[in-house]
Amino acid sequence: MTEESKAAAEDYRQQRQQADAQRNGFGFTSAGFDDWLAKNEQRLRDLAKANGTPDADVEAVIEEYKAYLASASPGSKLDDKNARAILDPILRDIEDLCREQKIPIRNGVVYGVAPEFELLARQREVMATDVSIIDVSMPFLVFCNCVSKALARTLLHETRPLIKVSNDPALVLPNLRASPRLLAEWAVIISAFACGELPPHSISPPPDQVGQQVTRILVLKAMEWFSLAHEYGHHVMKHGQATSTEDTRNIFNDEHEADLFARAVSMALGDKAEPPNFYAVSGVGGVIVLGLMDMTRRARWVLETGLDSAPAGTSHPPLADRITVFGLLDQHLPEELRASAKDMRECFLKIIEGIWEHSVLPALQQAHKDGFRPDTSRSTLA
Repeated sequence: MTEESKAAAEDYRQQRQQADAQRNGFGFTSAGFDDWLAKNEQRLRDLAKANGTPDADVEAVIEEYKAYLASASPGSKLDDKNARAILDPILRDIEDLCREQKIPIRNGVVYGVAPEFELLARQREVMATDVSIIDVSMPFLVFCNCVSKALARTLLHETRPLIKVSNDPALVLPNLRASPRLLAEWAVIISAFACGELPPHSISPPPDQVGQQVTRILVLKAMEWFSLAHEYGHHVMKHGQATSTEDTRNIFNDEHEADLFARAVSMALGDKAEPPNFYAVSGVGGVIVLGLMDMTRRARWVLETGLDSAPAGTSHPPLADRITVFGLLDQHLPEELRASAKDMRECFLKIIEGIWEHSVLPALQQAHKDGFRPDTSRSTLA
């Protein structure tokens, strides 16, 4: 019954995906990407070099990338292969962990790309199947990638004799304020995504320092784990099912429950990783993704009004409340790590707010003053 249910849910997912694509004017197809790939070998070489690949390694890197795409599971004609290659192993790891911990996953999930221009990761129930759809927009995956690169450059690194990373806001934020390049990069990233646009690739090359490269990968993985585990948590706990008590259901409680699930999954996957990923274990991955998503919501308000006074969202609890709740799971960490986890979350909250205060907010207020207004028809950030 499980495979029949998943097949029915996948068929429904693809029908919804096609309808959403037509409604949104979303013209991407996987066949179109394959065609681009076949006709742009030199462009791939140029991109590889621009991202720091030595000339001697370019061809090997391109072949490795093509093999990575080929490893993605089949999806629909609208599913980007890059996205499938990202989603496949993460959702597989989440399901394996659930089975290991004897957490019922019902009939599992089907997943793919949401043909949307906004930042979106969501779960939707498919009636009569016990299956959920998890779909993620390409802008959301690009957002996580851009944030991980910028954050890796923003944190302070020492690489000799060992890599050491400072998360101390008292050191990180003065370094940010002293770097016009970093200030501009954060402003472009947040303002672009707040307006439903992808930022120019030129502002987000991978970090060129070894320590920053490691940090970027760890941060990105922690963000992706938390985000997808949050949506899987909605599935496990049957959120979104129509019930006779639907009108009285507390959607904030649903979000807190999904956050707790995501934090627990992040702790387990981060601990198993090699090397261990303390950004995931500590809950910092959740702080980053929730904090920066909230920043895009605030950014849209500033562009519309010129004021730093965005009203609270109606579909999700306040950021501070969410982080406080999933911080309750610190008690399941080894005692010697609990204080460090709490301190790291608090440090990253301060760093995120510092990025807003010193980089993003001034740029947005100037843009509003200059007459720029966002296109409200293509984003539904709440």
